[in-house]
Formats: sequence, C-alpha cells, structure tokens
Amino acid sequence: MSDADSCVMQDSESCLRIAADLHALGKRVDVTLVAVMPLSALLGDNVVESSGNTPWYAGPPLLKLLEEFPARTYAVDRPARLPVQWILRNPPDFRGYSGMIYGGTLTVGEEVVILPSGRTSKISSIHTFDGELESAHSGQNVTVLLEDQVDVSRGDVIAPVHRAPTLAHEVDVFLCWMVDEPLRVRRRVEVQHTTRSVRGMVTALHDRLDVQTLEPVGGATSFELNDMGRVRLRLQHPIVPTTYAQDRELGGLILIDPETHDTLAAGLIEQFTE
Repeated sequence: MSDADSCVMQDSESCLRIAADLHALGKRVDVTLVAVMPLSALLGDNVVESSGNTPWYAGPPLLKLLEEFPARTYAVDRPARLPVQWILRNPPDFRGYSGMIYGGTLTVGEEVVILPSGRTSKISSIHTFDGELESAHSGQNVTVLLEDQVDVSRGDVIAPVHRAPTLAHEVDVFLCWMVDEPLRVRRRVEVQHTTRSVRGMVTALHDRLDVQTLEPVGGATSFELNDMGRVRLRLQHPIVPTTYAQDRELGGLILIDPETHDTLAAGLIEQFTE
C-alpha cells in the first residue's frame, strides 16, 4: 500500500508531511504548480468525488483539479520559429511547408530566412485547415508558401529575418539516461531536435545529479541507467536551438541509438555555441 493510500485509511500526518516535502522540492527545482492530495484508486477516495475518509482534506478531487488546471499557453512575445515537418506539393505551382509555429507571429509579406541554409524569401501565403490567414501565431499548425523557389527540407526552420535564430554545433544538455548500457564520453548518438535529426557525439560529462540532495557531483566517468546530469554534445550538422528555460518545445531533444534506433535519453538544452 502506498503512502497516499495509507493516509487515506489512517490519518493526515503522513500526507501533510509528504505535501510539505513536495512543496519544498518544487521550490528547489523552480516548479510553481504543485498540487498534493490523498488518493486511493482502490477505494475511489478523492478521485471523482471528495471522500469522507479524509475530512481534514479541503481540496478538490482529482477529476475536478484536472478539469480546472490552467490551459497550456504559447508565448507570442518571442521570435517565431517554424520547424518544417512536411513538404506539400500540388503541381504545377503549389509548394508549401507545414509545421507548428513556436514563439511569435508569421505574416504574409514578411521576409524570412530558412535555416541552416541561410536562404531568404518572403511569405506569399499562409494556409490552414480552415482557410488562408494574413498572419499566424504561436501554437498554430500552418502551411507556408514562399515567393521564391528555394530549397526547403524537413527539419529546416523558417524564421523572420530581423529576428533570426542562432545555429549551434555544440549544446550543453541536462539529460536522463534511459538504457542499461552506460553512457561514456565519445558515445555516438543521433540527436532528434524538433523535426530535425542529426548525428552527434557526447564529448564531455560535466556532472551527475545526486537525486538525494539534488546537487551536481563532478568527476563522473559514465552515466548508468536512470542517471541524470549535464553533458556536452558535438553535432555533425547545426541545429536551431533555444534553451529549455526560454522555450520548452525548442529547448528539448532526445538521443537515439543510430544503429538500433532505440531511445537512449531525453534532454533539456541549457546553453549552446556556434
């Protein structure tokens, strides 16, 4: 029986202790939305309706909390980024580049750059399932047409010229290693970032996280299964990254085994260099 089940059946002390610990942990890792409630899936306590077994708990049941949880929002004050997911062709003239916009807004007539090639053009039209738009903002799935016949491939990023992003060949990543085979320096990996996939190599293990103290421990020579810590990746071809602190979609990546295609790790980009 879990601690949560125990406190439903016995008293409030264990749950209050767990709640205090979780709120303290949330502050340490900069997580502001922390909700703690006593639950028993076996008995149905506080799942759909408030339970009489926990009269000391004044909060909502789980279902109500999930229904009232703040909806996901997309930032519109940052530069727009459109990682290309699909190329749509309809001869003779239609050639569109589809994906979700992250960041700000793309507008018809706006000058854009295609990265990593660096070629530029202007947006001639923006299409959605519901019709054409004069502008589209962060969180929308769109198909963008350009005035010029430039070479654009899946994994490229379309962005405004005046707020063009930086290309990076090296990234420092906080990751969780997810396989039995240890991670060591010079491990070759495939890096999946948004819709772009590039080969890379782990060139440094900066430190490993002590999960008991949440403090980094230097001197790691390998990461074992479920270890977390900071590493440096050297990429064969550049990506268009953003730190996870700035944007969680553009700041996340996964590492894949280039031979077996198994997922090796999930990571958060902390910083990067050209």
